[in-house]
Amino acid sequence: MKTLQIPKFDEKLNFVGYKNITVKNKLDYETQMKVIHELPGIPQGYCPELENIIKPIEITRFYDSRQNTRKLKHFFISVLVKK
Repeated sequence: MKTLQIPKFDEKLNFVGYKNITVKNKLDYETQMKVIHELPGIPQGYCPELENIIKPIEITRFYDSRQNTRKLKHFFISVLVKK
């Protein structure tokens, strides 16, 4: 098991804190969707780095390049604890 730290935002995309989610080492579709639903706005879904997360993933990787993600830059999904 590992714990992912996901940044949380309010309706105006202001950073409010982090949420920790415990997931299996091998992420299945349901677990990936659980992580994606924690992201603000309308993420485009699948990000291949999420399956084998080792280093932090910038959350803008989950959005289409045409979306305005300036306020989401420099926020990352990261692993807190590996078990």
